Amino acid sequence: MTMRPLLKGMSLVVAGSLSLVGSPSFAAIPHLVPNAPVRDVDSLILAAMNMSPPHQTVDTPDNETYGNDGPGLEYNALNRMTTRKIVLDLRAVVGECSTYDDVYRIDCLRQGLDLIADSLPKNSEYVETERVLRQASRKLAAIVSENADRSKPKLQAQKNANPRFKKTRSYTAIRKDAVPRAMEQATAVIEEAKTTLLRASENSERRYLHYQQISTAVDSTKVLLRS
Repeated sequence: MTMRPLLKGMSLVVAGSLSLVGSPSFAAIPHLVPNAPVRDVDSLILAAMNMSPPHQTVDTPDNETYGNDGPGLEYNALNRMTTRKIVLDLRAVVGECSTYDDVYRIDCLRQGLDLIADSLPKNSEYVETERVLRQASRKLAAIVSENADRSKPKLQAQKNANPRFKKTRSYTAIRKDAVPRAMEQATAVIEEAKTTLLRASENSERRYLHYQQISTAVDSTKVLLRS
């Protein structure tokens, strides 16, 4: 067997594989056809690497609409970019709040959840995420208010304390003696938020893929509430 027939066969296999993953038809690309000459194998592979994926995926269905910032910045449908942003925002909140004394952490987490809710696209499939985050924030606010230490000054967040949020923030302390119980109550709030998010994705595999990631990230904030 000579190498040339073998390579010709390879070009046919590559071409067929490209067709299976939903790439543009070869009819629209005259020089990329099955049984292409050996000299075209390299160009065939390079073209495959550069081809755009089909528009319709789990993350970007055909009926997807975009926000005022244009495609890729804000989606009304569930999508990988917005979900990842929420997860990274929650990690950033944990990163910031973990640097503070435990008397400030509940209020830091409360405000972080509010800021994330504020950043979500309006009238979108993330409406349940926004609702859950705001509900959790309100409950954390009640815990802070009930246990606030009026003798302690508010903690001013440094300019780059959380680079994902530019808004000026100050945090209210709770009484030191109230920390264990307040942390327990706050943990219950986060647990409820996690469970609610998971339930919101029931009966939809597409929603589950996104809401499961968000609920896991929400649950990870409990690390701040260990007194």
